[in-house]
Amino acid sequence: MEGFVGNAAAALSLLLSLLVPSTGHADGSYHDVLNRLNGLLEASPNDDALHFQLATAHVDHGDWAACLAEVERVERLAPGKHPTRFLEGRAFCTGGDYQMALYALDDVLEAEPNHAPALAERGKVYLKLRAPEKALRDYHAAFKDKTSTQRQWYFEAASGFVALGLPETGVDLFEQGLRQAGADPDFLVQQLEAAISAQDYEIALRNADLLKDFWPRPEPWMARRAQILSQAGRANEARAAWTALHDHLMALPNLDRGLPLLIPILAEVRQALGLNVPAPVIAPPASDASASSSSPNPTDRS
Repeated sequence: MEGFVGNAAAALSLLLSLLVPSTGHADGSYHDVLNRLNGLLEASPNDDALHFQLATAHVDHGDWAACLAEVERVERLAPGKHPTRFLEGRAFCTGGDYQMALYALDDVLEAEPNHAPALAERGKVYLKLRAPEKALRDYHAAFKDKTSTQRQWYFEAASGFVALGLPETGVDLFEQGLRQAGADPDFLVQQLEAAISAQDYEIALRNADLLKDFWPRPEPWMARRAQILSQAGRANEARAAWTALHDHLMALPNLDRGLPLLIPILAEVRQALGLNVPAPVIAPPASDASASSSSPNPTDRS
C-alpha cells in the first residue's frame, strides 16, 4: 500500500505544480510598483502619501524590514495621518515578532473594533502564538464584514488551524471559504487533505470527485479517491475504484497511457489489485565471447 500511495502522491504533486496557480506576488509587478513610486519620490521626496504607498507595497511583498523603515519616514513627515499602525502589525507578523504585532494590532482595534483586515491579521498572530480560541474569535468577526472579506483570509485561517493540529476546524473554515469562493481548486485540495487528517472521509471523497471533473486529467483524482476509500477501511469500494481506474487506463490509447503522469499511476493500480507488474526491460550485459573478441589478447604479441 505504501508504494502505490507514494506514487500517486508524486503524480498528483506534479499535476498540482503545473495547474494550481500561485497565490504569491509576482516579482515583476512588485518591482514595477517600486520603480514607479521611487520615480515619483525623486520629484516629490517629502510626499507622505507616496511613502505610505511604498510601505504598503513592501509589506504586500513580504519585505517587512523595508516596510517598517518606510513607516518611520511616513510618521516623521505626517504624524498620525496614515494608518501606519496596521502596516506595522502586518510587518511584525511577517517578520515573526508576534508580540510586537499583537501590540500594534491591539492599538488599531482599540480605536476601530470592527476593522476587518486588522481582525484577520490578529487572528493570524494568535494562531502563531498558539491561541486558537482567540484566533477563531477574530477570524469570525472579520468574516462578518462582507464588504471587505477576502478569500485569502479563509485560506490562511483554515491552513493555520490545520498546521496547529486542529484539522476539524480547518475543514469547517475551508467549507466557509468554498461558499464564498466557489469550487476553488486551492481550497478543494487543501480541504481534502485536512478532511483526511480529521477522518472526515465523506468531505474528502466529495472533493476528489469535484477535482476529477475540474482538472484536464481525471486519473490522479481517481487514484486519490481509491486511496481515501482504503484509508477509510472501505476495502470493497476501494477495490472497485481501483478496478474502474484500471479499466479506464487500459482503454486509453497507448500514447496516452505512456504519459509520464500516468505510468506510475498504472503501476499503483496493478499493485493495488495484485496484478503482475511488468519487469523493466534491461539491456543484457555483453557476453564473455564478444568481450574477448573485441579486447586485445595480452598474450598476443604479434
